Amino acid sequence: MDKELDSKITEELFKQLFDHYRFVDPEKHILIEGDFGHDDTKASKAHHCYEIWSNELSCINCISKKAYTEDKSYSKIVYHNGKASMVTALPIVKDGKKMVIELFKDITNTGLVEIEKKSEGLIVQVIEEMHSKANRDSLTGAFNGRYAMEQLPMLIKTSHKQKLPISLIFVSINNILAINKTYGFKIGDDVLKHVGRLMIPFCLHQEDFLARYHGLRFILVLNNTDEKEAYKTTRRLFKKITSTKLIIGNTDVKFSINIGSYTNENENITAADFIKKAQNNVYINSEAVAETLIEPKQLQHHDTTFLTLREKDVADLVLSGMGNSEISHKLYISEPTVKKHISKIFEKSLVRSRAEFISKFSRKPV
Repeated sequence: MDKELDSKITEELFKQLFDHYRFVDPEKHILIEGDFGHDDTKASKAHHCYEIWSNELSCINCISKKAYTEDKSYSKIVYHNGKASMVTALPIVKDGKKMVIELFKDITNTGLVEIEKKSEGLIVQVIEEMHSKANRDSLTGAFNGRYAMEQLPMLIKTSHKQKLPISLIFVSINNILAINKTYGFKIGDDVLKHVGRLMIPFCLHQEDFLARYHGLRFILVLNNTDEKEAYKTTRRLFKKITSTKLIIGNTDVKFSINIGSYTNENENITAADFIKKAQNNVYINSEAVAETLIEPKQLQHHDTTFLTLREKDVADLVLSGMGNSEISHKLYISEPTVKKHISKIFEKSLVRSRAEFISKFSRKPV
C-alpha cells in the first residue's frame, strides 16, 4: 500500500513539475517514446528528436547529447509555436539501454522569459542571446573555452564509436603583448577578432566549431577529417591568416602565429590531451615558415623549418647518426612513433631514404 501511495505521489509531483516527457537516443537523434500531451500530434509522429522544433538538423546546443555523454542533467529554454518551454535532459537506463529522458515545462506565462507584446522573431532572438552569452566569446564571436570543453568529449566519443577521424587545429598569436604595448589594447583585440573572422569559414561540417581557447589561442575542431586532409586545411588556414593584411587607420599591424594540428583516429583520449597534442605539434613561427608550410614542393635544400617541433627533434637525432631505437630512448617515445615521424620527415623533405636525408641536410643544423 505504501509503495502504491508513493507511486501516486511521485506521479502527481511529476505532473505538477512537468507537462510531458519523451525518451530519446541522442547519439542517433532518434525519438524512442513519450507522453506528448493531447495537442501535440506533430511531436508524437516525429522520428528524429529535433523535428519537434521544426528543425531539419540536430540542435547545435543539444543538451541531451551532453547529458548522455557526461552523465549529468542539463536544461535550456526553447521558444516554438508561440510557447516558451523549459527542457531538462536526464541520462537514464531503461530496459537495459542507456538513453535520455527529456522533460518539458511550459513557462510562457511564468515571467522567466519576458515575451508579452514582443514579436516571435524578437522572442527567439532574446532566447538565442541567452544561450549565446553562455557559449560564445564576446570579443571574437567564436565559441568559448567552456563550450569547447563540453563539446570535445562528446565529439571524441562519437568519432571513436563510429571509427571516424577527428582533427584539431591549434593557432596561437605570438606577439600580441608587443602589439598591446605599441598600439594599445584595442588594436590587440582587433588582431584577435581578425584571426577569428578568418578561421570561422573553415568550419565545414555540421558539428565543426571554432573556439577561442585561453586568451591568445584558438582551436578549430574538424569532424570526419583525416590527417592528410587536416594537414591540407592547416596549410590553407596558415596561408589565409599570413597573407591577409590587417590595416587599421594608416597602420599595417604585423603579427605572427604558431599553428599545428593533430588527428585522432580511434584513440580514446581526453579533450585536454587532444588539445595538448595539437599544441605540441605546432609548426615554427609563421614568419619563418610562410613559404615552406604553404608550398612544401617548392622547398630549397637545407630548409627544414616546415617540420613540426617534434619532427625537428627526431630529424636532429637522425642527422646525428642515431638509429630508431636510440631515438626512442632519447625522446621517450615508442619506436612505431619514431618511424611515423621519420616517414613524415622524409615526405616533407622530398627524400626517400635516411641516407638521402642526411646527405641533403647534414650541412645545416635542423
